[in-house]
Amino acid sequence: MYIGSKSFTVDNNVFEVRADTTNAPIIFHDLSVWDWDTPNYENGILTVTIDTSFQKFKDDYNKVAHEHCQPQPRFCSWNGNSCGCALSSADKLFNQCQAVCSGWTNKDVDCPDGGCYGFGIKFPDDFVANNQATIPTPECYLDNSDWNVPFVPASDKKAGTCFYKSVPQGTFCKSGTGDVNY
Repeated sequence: MYIGSKSFTVDNNVFEVRADTTNAPIIFHDLSVWDWDTPNYENGILTVTIDTSFQKFKDDYNKVAHEHCQPQPRFCSWNGNSCGCALSSADKLFNQCQAVCSGWTNKDVDCPDGGCYGFGIKFPDDFVANNQATIPTPECYLDNSDWNVPFVPASDKKAGTCFYKSVPQGTFCKSGTGDVNY
């Protein structure tokens, strides 16, 4: 992030926070120590690297993941560090149970217990925004296998009101050039 100030220091102007999102408005609590690497400020640019591999984050995240492992005990079950299906693999609902308990419930965790981690910045009094941003020139995608993947529409019965009568087409560049190929 561009700060561009000679008076800016990491020690006085950057701080770790936890955000309590249980109610609106969100309440931010300043933390006294960094749980990840100290931010770096060089040549007017602030770099903050958030590393969530520390044990307290994992424990707090797993606590909320455990609470979201639902419905228990006959459908989902917590196995110590993840949510899984409580049904027998012979049960006709086992595959759906696996999708719900092993996939969906784990993706529902917004923040670890105690709040989301983040950082705050106090801009110095001498900060000036001098239109440093340079907007890049738009470019089209190359017409190659990385970008031009066939669109396979669902049947009208399956798609319902989202059915495509004609397949959408992309706009690509001719290979190796910036010329648009329509």
